[in-house]
Amino acid sequence: MPFVTDSRYAGFLGPVVTPGVVPSVGPLNDDAWEDFLHDTFAGITGLDPTLVRPRWQEEPPLRPDISVNWMAFGTTATRTDPYPVIFHVSTGDGYDAMQEMEELDVLCSFYGPNNEQYQSIFQRGLYVEQNLANFRANAVGLVGTTGFTRAAELVKDRWWPRTDVTVTVRREVRYNYNVLNLLRAQVDLNAQSPGEYRLLNRFIDTAKTETFPLLLGAGPGVVLGAGDGKALGMGEKPYE
Repeated sequence: MPFVTDSRYAGFLGPVVTPGVVPSVGPLNDDAWEDFLHDTFAGITGLDPTLVRPRWQEEPPLRPDISVNWMAFGTTATRTDPYPVIFHVSTGDGYDAMQEMEELDVLCSFYGPNNEQYQSIFQRGLYVEQNLANFRANAVGLVGTTGFTRAAELVKDRWWPRTDVTVTVRREVRYNYNVLNLLRAQVDLNAQSPGEYRLLNRFIDTAKTETFPLLLGAGPGVVLGAGDGKALGMGEKPYE
Protein backbone atom coordinates (compact mmCIF):
# COMPACT_ATOMS: atom_id res chain seq x y z
CA MET A 1 0.00 0.00 0.00
CA PRO A 2 1.53 3.34 -1.03
CA PHE A 3 2.01 6.11 1.52
CA VAL A 4 0.09 9.38 1.22
CA THR A 5 2.10 12.41 0.14
CA ASP A 6 1.67 14.49 3.30
CA SER A 7 -0.70 15.29 6.16
CA ARG A 8 -3.21 17.03 3.86
CA TYR A 9 -4.50 13.57 2.95
CA ALA A 10 -5.95 10.83 5.12
CA GLY A 11 -3.96 7.62 5.20
CA PHE A 12 -0.58 6.34 6.28
CA LEU A 13 2.50 8.56 6.26
CA GLY A 14 5.90 7.12 5.43
CA PRO A 15 9.31 8.67 6.07
CA VAL A 16 10.67 11.24 3.65
CA VAL A 17 12.96 9.72 1.01
CA THR A 18 15.94 11.74 -0.23
CA PRO A 19 16.89 10.60 -3.77
CA GLY A 20 20.58 10.27 -4.54
CA VAL A 21 21.62 9.96 -0.90
CA VAL A 22 22.81 6.76 0.82
CA PRO A 23 20.87 5.85 2.79
CA SER A 24 17.89 7.51 1.07
CA VAL A 25 15.87 7.20 4.28
CA GLY A 26 16.80 6.59 7.92
CA PRO A 27 20.06 5.07 9.19
CA LEU A 28 22.37 2.56 7.52
CA ASN A 29 20.73 -0.87 7.34
CA ASP A 30 21.17 -4.26 5.70
CA ASP A 31 24.11 -4.40 3.26
CA ALA A 32 24.95 -0.72 3.79
CA TRP A 33 25.38 -1.31 7.56
CA GLU A 34 27.56 -4.37 6.94
CA ASP A 35 29.70 -2.42 4.46
CA PHE A 36 30.12 0.35 7.04
CA LEU A 37 31.23 -2.08 9.75
CA HIS A 38 33.49 -3.93 7.31
CA ASP A 39 35.42 -0.80 6.32
CA THR A 40 35.76 0.34 9.93
CA PHE A 41 36.85 -3.03 11.28
CA ALA A 42 39.30 -3.67 8.42
CA GLY A 43 40.92 -0.32 9.11
CA ILE A 44 41.23 -0.90 12.86
CA THR A 45 42.59 -4.48 12.62
CA GLY A 46 44.95 -3.86 9.71
CA LEU A 47 43.72 -7.08 8.09
CA ASP A 48 43.34 -7.42 4.34
CA PRO A 49 39.76 -6.22 3.56
CA THR A 50 39.02 -9.55 1.83
CA LEU A 51 39.69 -11.29 5.16
CA VAL A 52 37.14 -9.21 7.12
CA ARG A 53 33.82 -10.83 6.34
CA PRO A 54 30.14 -10.55 7.26
CA ARG A 55 29.22 -13.57 9.34
CA TRP A 56 26.09 -14.56 7.39
CA GLN A 57 26.11 -14.31 3.61
CA GLU A 58 23.70 -15.64 1.00
CA GLU A 59 26.59 -17.29 -0.81
CA PRO A 60 29.33 -17.94 1.77
CA PRO A 61 32.86 -17.74 0.35
CA LEU A 62 35.38 -20.49 0.92
CA ARG A 63 36.79 -20.57 4.43
CA PRO A 64 40.41 -19.37 4.61
CA ASP A 65 43.07 -21.92 5.49
CA ILE A 66 43.83 -22.66 9.13
CA SER A 67 47.13 -20.80 8.73
CA VAL A 68 45.42 -17.53 7.70
CA ASN A 69 44.39 -14.77 10.13
CA TRP A 70 40.90 -13.46 9.39
CA MET A 71 37.79 -12.01 11.01
CA ALA A 72 34.02 -12.53 10.82
CA PHE A 73 31.41 -10.15 12.25
CA GLY A 74 27.63 -9.88 12.53
CA THR A 75 25.00 -7.89 14.42
CA THR A 76 23.29 -10.24 16.87
CA ALA A 77 20.95 -7.97 18.88
CA THR A 78 19.39 -4.50 18.74
CA ARG A 79 17.81 -2.55 21.60
CA THR A 80 15.78 0.64 21.10
CA ASP A 81 14.50 3.44 23.32
CA PRO A 82 11.07 2.80 24.89
CA TYR A 83 9.59 5.64 22.88
CA PRO A 84 11.08 7.94 20.23
CA VAL A 85 11.14 11.72 20.43
CA ILE A 86 8.90 13.43 17.86
CA PHE A 87 8.95 17.19 17.37
CA HIS A 88 7.59 19.51 14.71
CA VAL A 89 9.89 21.65 12.58
CA SER A 90 8.10 24.68 11.13
CA THR A 91 10.73 25.53 8.48
CA GLY A 92 9.16 25.85 5.03
CA ASP A 93 5.93 23.86 4.85
CA GLY A 94 6.90 22.05 8.05
CA TYR A 95 7.57 18.41 8.95
CA ASP A 96 7.74 16.13 11.97
CA ALA A 97 11.18 14.85 12.97
CA MET A 98 11.44 11.53 14.80
CA GLN A 99 14.60 10.74 16.74
CA GLU A 100 15.52 7.54 18.55
CA MET A 101 18.66 5.82 19.83
CA GLU A 102 19.56 2.20 19.13
CA GLU A 103 22.13 -0.04 20.78
CA LEU A 104 23.52 -2.89 18.69
CA ASP A 105 25.66 -5.87 19.72
CA VAL A 106 28.15 -6.97 17.06
CA LEU A 107 29.79 -10.36 17.52
CA CYS A 108 33.34 -10.36 16.16
CA SER A 109 35.26 -13.63 15.73
CA PHE A 110 38.97 -13.89 14.97
CA TYR A 111 40.52 -16.95 13.36
CA GLY A 112 44.05 -18.06 12.55
CA PRO A 113 47.32 -18.66 14.39
CA ASN A 114 47.39 -15.05 15.68
CA ASN A 115 43.67 -14.71 16.46
CA GLU A 116 44.22 -13.42 20.01
CA GLN A 117 46.72 -10.83 18.80
CA TYR A 118 44.32 -9.43 16.21
CA GLN A 119 41.47 -9.50 18.71
CA SER A 120 43.60 -7.46 21.13
CA ILE A 121 44.61 -4.97 18.41
CA PHE A 122 40.98 -4.60 17.40
CA GLN A 123 39.57 -4.23 20.90
CA ARG A 124 42.10 -1.58 21.97
CA GLY A 125 42.00 0.18 18.62
CA LEU A 126 38.28 0.86 19.08
CA TYR A 127 39.14 3.31 21.87
CA VAL A 128 41.55 5.41 19.79
CA GLU A 129 39.70 8.60 18.88
CA GLN A 130 41.16 8.87 15.38
CA ASN A 131 39.94 5.36 14.59
CA LEU A 132 36.37 6.35 15.41
CA ALA A 133 36.12 9.13 12.82
CA ASN A 134 34.02 6.86 10.58
CA PHE A 135 31.69 6.17 13.51
CA ARG A 136 31.17 9.85 14.29
CA ALA A 137 30.54 10.73 10.64
CA ASN A 138 27.59 8.30 10.67
CA ALA A 139 26.13 9.21 14.11
CA VAL A 140 27.50 6.02 15.70
CA GLY A 141 29.20 5.88 19.10
CA LEU A 142 31.10 3.16 20.93
CA VAL A 143 29.43 1.93 24.14
CA GLY A 144 32.01 -0.71 25.04
CA THR A 145 33.38 -4.21 24.45
CA THR A 146 33.20 -7.47 26.36
CA GLY A 147 36.10 -9.62 27.40
CA PHE A 148 37.11 -12.19 24.80
CA THR A 149 36.05 -15.83 24.74
CA ARG A 150 38.10 -18.69 23.35
CA ALA A 151 35.80 -20.73 21.11
CA ALA A 152 37.90 -23.07 19.00
CA GLU A 153 36.01 -24.97 16.29
CA LEU A 154 36.47 -28.65 15.46
CA VAL A 155 36.60 -28.91 11.66
CA LYS A 156 37.57 -32.19 9.97
CA ASP A 157 39.16 -33.50 13.17
CA ARG A 158 41.28 -30.36 13.59
CA TRP A 159 40.81 -27.61 16.16
CA TRP A 160 40.68 -24.23 14.45
CA PRO A 161 41.61 -21.45 16.91
CA ARG A 162 38.98 -18.77 17.35
CA THR A 163 38.47 -15.83 19.71
CA ASP A 164 35.15 -13.97 20.14
CA VAL A 165 34.51 -10.44 21.41
CA THR A 166 31.23 -8.49 21.36
CA VAL A 167 31.25 -4.78 20.50
CA THR A 168 28.27 -2.63 21.56
CA VAL A 169 27.59 0.58 19.65
CA ARG A 170 24.88 3.21 19.92
CA ARG A 171 23.54 5.10 16.94
CA GLU A 172 20.99 7.79 16.16
CA VAL A 173 17.93 6.85 14.13
CA ARG A 174 16.09 9.76 12.54
CA TYR A 175 13.11 9.86 10.20
CA ASN A 176 11.24 12.89 8.87
CA TYR A 177 7.53 12.83 8.05
CA ASN A 178 5.58 15.30 5.92
CA VAL A 179 3.32 16.60 8.68
CA LEU A 180 2.71 20.14 7.41
CA ASN A 181 2.30 23.33 9.41
CA LEU A 182 -1.24 23.98 10.61
CA LEU A 183 -2.22 27.31 9.02
CA ARG A 184 -5.75 27.66 10.40
CA ALA A 185 -8.28 25.68 12.42
CA GLN A 186 -11.97 26.32 13.13
CA VAL A 187 -13.29 24.29 16.06
CA ASP A 188 -16.66 24.10 17.80
CA LEU A 189 -15.61 23.16 21.33
CA ASN A 190 -18.03 21.60 23.78
CA ALA A 191 -16.65 20.28 27.06
CA GLN A 192 -18.07 19.19 30.39
CA SER A 193 -16.04 17.53 33.12
CA PRO A 194 -17.52 14.46 34.88
CA GLY A 195 -19.83 15.60 37.70
CA GLU A 196 -19.68 19.21 36.50
CA TYR A 197 -22.97 21.05 35.81
CA ARG A 198 -21.36 23.87 33.89
CA LEU A 199 -20.83 23.41 30.18
CA LEU A 200 -18.08 25.03 28.13
CA ASN A 201 -19.30 25.99 24.68
CA ARG A 202 -16.96 27.92 22.43
CA PHE A 203 -16.26 28.37 18.75
CA ILE A 204 -12.53 28.82 18.10
CA ASP A 205 -10.92 30.22 14.98
CA THR A 206 -7.13 30.31 15.12
CA ALA A 207 -7.10 33.12 12.56
CA LYS A 208 -8.73 35.42 15.16
CA THR A 209 -6.68 36.91 17.95
CA GLU A 210 -9.43 37.72 20.49
CA THR A 211 -9.19 36.18 23.95
CA PHE A 212 -12.30 35.34 25.97
CA PRO A 213 -11.98 34.72 29.71
CA LEU A 214 -14.12 32.04 31.31
CA LEU A 215 -16.67 32.99 33.98
CA LEU A 216 -15.55 30.68 36.76
CA GLY A 217 -18.06 32.12 39.18
CA ALA A 218 -21.11 31.11 37.17
CA GLY A 219 -23.61 28.86 38.84
CA PRO A 220 -24.77 25.33 37.98
CA GLY A 221 -26.36 24.87 34.59
CA VAL A 222 -24.69 27.95 33.10
CA VAL A 223 -22.77 27.55 29.88
CA LEU A 224 -19.31 29.09 30.13
CA GLY A 225 -18.22 30.68 26.90
CA ALA A 226 -16.60 33.35 24.88
CA GLY A 227 -17.96 36.43 23.13
CA ASP A 228 -17.32 39.44 25.34
CA GLY A 229 -16.77 37.32 28.42
CA LYS A 230 -20.44 36.79 29.28
CA ALA A 231 -22.06 33.43 29.91
CA LEU A 232 -23.69 31.99 26.80
CA GLY A 233 -26.99 30.22 26.50
CA MET A 234 -27.06 26.53 25.72
CA GLY A 235 -25.81 26.01 22.15
CA GLU A 236 -25.20 29.75 21.58
CA LYS A 237 -22.05 30.62 19.61
CA PRO A 238 -20.02 33.82 19.97
CA TYR A 239 -19.49 34.34 16.23
CA GLU A 240 -23.11 34.33 15.07
